[in-house]
Amino acid sequence: MEAINQECVIAPGDLGQAPISLTTTATNLTGNWRFARPELAESASPCTAACPLHNDIRSIADLLHRSDPEAALRLLRRTNPMPAVTGRVCPGFCRQGCSRAELDQSVVVPRLERYLGDLGLARPHPPPDRMRRERAAVIGSGPAGIAAAYYLARQGIRVTIFEERAAPGGMLAYGIPAYRLPKNILSSELDNLLANLPIDLVTRRRVAPEEMEAMGREYDFLFCAPGLWGTTLPGEFADKPRVRHGLDLLEAINNGEVPPESHFVVVGGGNVALDSARCLSRLGKEVKIVYRRSRSRMPAYAEEVRQAVEEGIPILEERLIRNMEETDTGLRLQLARALETDSGIEPGESLEQLDTELVVAAVGQTQEAGFPAGPAVFFIGDYDQGAGNVSRALASGRSAAERALASLGLEPEQPTFSAESEEEAERGTPWGICLLEPEAPCEIPELDPKERKDDFREISPPPGSEEVAALASRCLQCGSCTACGMCWFFCPDLAVRVDSHRQNVEIDTHYCKGCGICATVCPRGVIRMREDT
Repeated sequence: MEAINQECVIAPGDLGQAPISLTTTATNLTGNWRFARPELAESASPCTAACPLHNDIRSIADLLHRSDPEAALRLLRRTNPMPAVTGRVCPGFCRQGCSRAELDQSVVVPRLERYLGDLGLARPHPPPDRMRRERAAVIGSGPAGIAAAYYLARQGIRVTIFEERAAPGGMLAYGIPAYRLPKNILSSELDNLLANLPIDLVTRRRVAPEEMEAMGREYDFLFCAPGLWGTTLPGEFADKPRVRHGLDLLEAINNGEVPPESHFVVVGGGNVALDSARCLSRLGKEVKIVYRRSRSRMPAYAEEVRQAVEEGIPILEERLIRNMEETDTGLRLQLARALETDSGIEPGESLEQLDTELVVAAVGQTQEAGFPAGPAVFFIGDYDQGAGNVSRALASGRSAAERALASLGLEPEQPTFSAESEEEAERGTPWGICLLEPEAPCEIPELDPKERKDDFREISPPPGSEEVAALASRCLQCGSCTACGMCWFFCPDLAVRVDSHRQNVEIDTHYCKGCGICATVCPRGVIRMREDT
């Protein structure tokens, strides 16, 4: 069949009085219709806002993704003096803010931190550019005291740390089991700090509160970080010969002691309780945990609870000890149902009996001594804030050191994380996240529970470079424009120009009508709508 060629020709006058444009739509500046203007503004990432230390996780992940771990380590050390430690014991507060969790799985940042921390064990800390005349004393060598000393020393202030025990580290050395924090890792981290920065350590030296006045004349700044080593047992456990505090037990085990008893009941649901039970189990003891609320409400880290259950440690939930009776071989415990009332938790119906040789009460950390305040005295760490975590203690020490440095007119190395930054980072997960392609979750290797429950080896092996590269590539770089092109793709006015090579996005305000679609679909929350004035 022969094709029919038709040519449509519009002759002048065919359309009557209809207006016909003789130019392109480029002359129609639709941006004049706008009431709101899109702005590209980089902001803090939500993971940084959730981190007690406010580590620049986004930039660190980007540097690792670009195969530059040395630069990533230098950046991490600005906000974290002990990444090999926190990479192991921090539960990953940053993951609670990670936008990627809405897509598939939050980025496992602690593995990245651990990798860089272990790399840093063989990288000496750079000495300060110059020494200053000021001197500082730190009472206590736990994470808060170490952090304060670190940031002062990096600015050239000589610091003396006084530690009453034989070795530094505080709760890191005496309260955290080796399967969570190997002793050689902690000692290497501390040795690196002490060997390369102007920090002097004096061990077996207890500083009494009455010495503070004399020390104030000798030192320009005093930092009190003695921790919470006082152990007060509640009334039902007080003055009982077969009741031992969890911290006392952990310190003894970390010193190489093995309790002679064979059967234990641990009372509590925090990390001290879980660590006590898991240490006893590794020493071949029979142990049960009694907790007054449900397992899901345990204040211990969720990972700790999961691993304890996997290792076969029974957790008797919603139980209280109604009565403890001495027997020829130990204690007989009468358990009761824990009932929550307006006045607290009270014992309800009687349940099972437990025969045990020793009760471990993992409760009641208190101050051992009260230190007097003064104009150049800083109270930091658990001593000031109550029982917390390692990251929070490090942040406390750094904050106090920065206040002391500010009094000398010295600026912090890393810009202070402002309340405005935190507010911007906590705006919520951008809707555009759902437009990205989800990936399979990363599985973190662990020793088999049957294999790990009998020794104190580290549960997870160290991450390798391939694992780190894969984890770092999952970071979405929230709060920073990556020129992904989502705004260009969805813009109805073609008012967006993207240069992917320069990672640059420009919005042509001559044609942008301010519809806000670009801000809605931006998966990293970089575009915000502002009132156009």
